[in-house]
Amino acid sequence: MDPNQENQGENSAGGSRQAIFTPQPPVVEGEVPTIPASAQASDGSSIHPYFSSHPTQTFNTEAGDIILNTSAPKPKQNKRPFIIGGVILAVFVLICVVVLLVVQAMSKPSKTDVVKSFNVFKNYIEYGPDNVGNDEGWYISQLTSYIYDTPDAEEESKKIKSLYSDFKSKLQQSSITLGNNLQNAIITEDTLLEYAILYIDLDNQIRSLVNNYIKADEQVNAESLATQIVPQRSDNNFYNDMREVLIKYIASELEIYAFYNDNFCLMDEDVDSECVALLDDDTSYTELSQRNKFLASAVEQNSLRLWSELKTNTTAVQKGLNE
Repeated sequence: MDPNQENQGENSAGGSRQAIFTPQPPVVEGEVPTIPASAQASDGSSIHPYFSSHPTQTFNTEAGDIILNTSAPKPKQNKRPFIIGGVILAVFVLICVVVLLVVQAMSKPSKTDVVKSFNVFKNYIEYGPDNVGNDEGWYISQLTSYIYDTPDAEEESKKIKSLYSDFKSKLQQSSITLGNNLQNAIITEDTLLEYAILYIDLDNQIRSLVNNYIKADEQVNAESLATQIVPQRSDNNFYNDMREVLIKYIASELEIYAFYNDNFCLMDEDVDSECVALLDDDTSYTELSQRNKFLASAVEQNSLRLWSELKTNTTAVQKGLNE
């Protein structure tokens, strides 16, 4: 055999081995070797353990290189805790609303509470704290027996207003349905009591206006000032007539106090009776005094009807509430 042919055979064989066992570049420490696609079985049996536990994604760069993305996939967010939390919150809010409604319903004054409150008010204006009132003359009307000199009038008027306000508050908070007759009677009670309180505390109310009238930089109309403490006009003729008489009477009182002041008969808001006696011959004072007495008599006549109206209406309200 030709030696050259033998060498050629060996070279051929070597060439074949060299093609099969092509030298691979050295593996750098820390670098994950790339497994050729031809070496991977279709069933994944020959896939390296690293790649089997780290799914890969490939990205093509502009240069044509293939880059493997071996990062772990982001886990999907579980929304169940948020849904459960929302349901719990909604149930909690619903429970709170129900509890609040129940508490409000329980805290509303009952009809018994309303009736009791009005009975306390009526008993006080009828008999007073010491049971001095009677069917002939209720306690509230007796408070004006000395209408121009009642030291406790202001305190008593506050007490009466407080008792009535308590009744009205309970009535408004309750669920009582009022008939037209009872509702109108309560509206009438409001007005009658407003005038009654003014009558009780009239002297103190007038005194509160005296300083403003006397010390005003400019002359103030007395009747205009009087309207500040008298209830407004209404559709009732009796109330309007009483209102006009009260305004004229209060204005007359202011003018007399101003006359006392001008003649040095007023000392620290107190009238000097000896000084006033010296004014009897003064024509201006005589006219003021006579007009004042006439108006005071008209006020007294109106008060008698006021107490009668208040007594009748208060009894009607009590009866209507108890039905």
